[in-house]
Formats: sequence, structure tokens, C-alpha cells
Amino acid sequence: MWSIDSRVSQAGQLGDGTIENLNKLSRREVWPHLILHKKTIPLCEILYENRTKRFCYMKQHPDFGRGRLRYNSENKRKIDELWEKLSLTLNTAGYGPRKSPKEWAKTWRDWKSNVLKKVAKHKTYMMGTGGGSPKELQLSSTENALLNFLTLDASGLNEIPEGGFTNTMPTYDNNFT
Repeated sequence: MWSIDSRVSQAGQLGDGTIENLNKLSRREVWPHLILHKKTIPLCEILYENRTKRFCYMKQHPDFGRGRLRYNSENKRKIDELWEKLSLTLNTAGYGPRKSPKEWAKTWRDWKSNVLKKVAKHKTYMMGTGGGSPKELQLSSTENALLNFLTLDASGLNEIPEGGFTNTMPTYDNNFT
């Protein structure tokens, strides 16, 4: 079982110091470390591991991860089954929060939305006028990987027509008879 770092428990901020009490407190009250098998792990590492597991699962099921499955009766069962499997995997990992499949789905949607909002905000900034050097887009390595996963590159695919100018010139029949 997880427990909050002993320094927090001794301060009496969490009562018995178990993870169940974590949701009842504000973030300022929680010491940013958890103990797992007598090893202190920072919360940011726990969140990173959790996101990495979610992302790897979505890469194994790309249509599901991108939200491209049509919502009909057959796919609804498949979608529910995939969320159940992911929920079971994440909840039994031994660290991080325990959530229902609906809560994990919301967490995934929120993360995708936040990353895409960052990119859209940066694109809007870059299209604006003004002086000075351009601002760099600040994304973590997992956010970059998520962005690459969500935004497919269509270059080199023959089925997708390309817009704009082409390298070939049209030929005309100059025989006027």
C-alpha cells in the first residue's frame, strides 16, 4: 500500500498517511513524495510513469487512442473493453491514482486537449505581428510523442491528393486542325 512520506504523516496533515486521504487534501498540504517499498518517489515521476503507460497502451491501439473508432454498438463494446483493460493495468500498477474507466477516459481526453491547445496557442502567437525573436514551443518529450501520434503525416501516401503547385507542367495539344 502507498503511504505519504513519513514527514507529512508525522506533521499530522494526513491523518493515517494513506493514499486514500490524498484526494481529501489540497495540493499544498501534500508532501510531494510517496513511499513505495521503502523508497521515496517524487510525484512528478509517478505522473510521468502513469502517462507513459497510458501512451504506450494507446500506441498499441492507435485508432482507439486517436478517437477514430466510430461509435456504433460493436465499437462501443470494443471501446468499453479497451478502457476496462487500460483501467485495470493502471490501477494495478502499484502507484498512482485509482480511477474508473470513465475517469481514465477523461484523463486521456484532457491530456490530448491540453497538448493540442498548447500547439494552437503557439501557432496563433507565431502568426501574429511583432518584433523580437520567436518564442519556442515548450513541450516535454512525452507531449512531443503524443503530438506526433495525434497528427499524422500524409506525405508519401498515394491515396491522398496533394494541393498547391506541382512540379509537372500541363501539356497542351498544339495541333489545330
